[in-house]
Amino acid sequence: MAHLSSVAYCDSSVIENWSCGPDCSAVSVNGPAKVTYLSDLNLQAYTVALPNNEAAVVFRGTVSTSIKDWILNLNVSKPSDYDKCAACGVEGGFLHGWRSLEPAILTNLQSLGFGPGSTLHVTGHSLGAAMATLAAFELADKGYRVATQYTFGQPRVGNAAFANLFQSTLGASGQFRVTHYHDPVPHVPLEDMGFYHTTTEVWYNEANTQYKVCDGGEDPTCADSTPWYDFWAVEDHLHYMGIKIDGATCTVG
Repeated sequence: MAHLSSVAYCDSSVIENWSCGPDCSAVSVNGPAKVTYLSDLNLQAYTVALPNNEAAVVFRGTVSTSIKDWILNLNVSKPSDYDKCAACGVEGGFLHGWRSLEPAILTNLQSLGFGPGSTLHVTGHSLGAAMATLAAFELADKGYRVATQYTFGQPRVGNAAFANLFQSTLGASGQFRVTHYHDPVPHVPLEDMGFYHTTTEVWYNEANTQYKVCDGGEDPTCADSTPWYDFWAVEDHLHYMGIKIDGATCTVG
């Protein structure tokens, strides 16, 4: 899933041909990928068929040159009303991003032969992780079987009511929110603003050699134990399990 998330940063032409270098080589796919790019929002996602008649839906994150500004901008937001649950709130920009990509993603899934009832794996990094969380919930709500949802460096997506709705719909098994040491992005938007993480966090050490499966969404002994304002740790946001997730390896061939 981390390799798939890294591929999302590549140019659409090499994603479609699955010719983007080591990250593409690390994953077996069946046939070409379908890429959606929205130039007005600078958002990108793709769908691709996997072995065993399953598919992946993958969302690109924020480009590395703008991560610090993006983190600060998230700290001026608050949960917006979410139409799936009266008490639920989510970050409005994340929801707008997912809903903007949704029609094309559903069309691409259908064109690859994956309708409701099909098995999906949903993943993404950074901003892509936030959209992947909303996508996993809403695709499950549409009748897809979301077998796994792995995210990397995910910010908080909604409030506690949304986190509870997410878990009750998808279950804790197979839903993993991977965090890397002092990565600042999982700390925003702030809990004081009404946001709360989805479960289950898996927190890796700095060297990406050991991890802890944490307790629920906000475990004070995991990523929540580190300072959110450690911008020197942006590199932790770009490296997960030894994979650099920012498009740096998007070589053709």
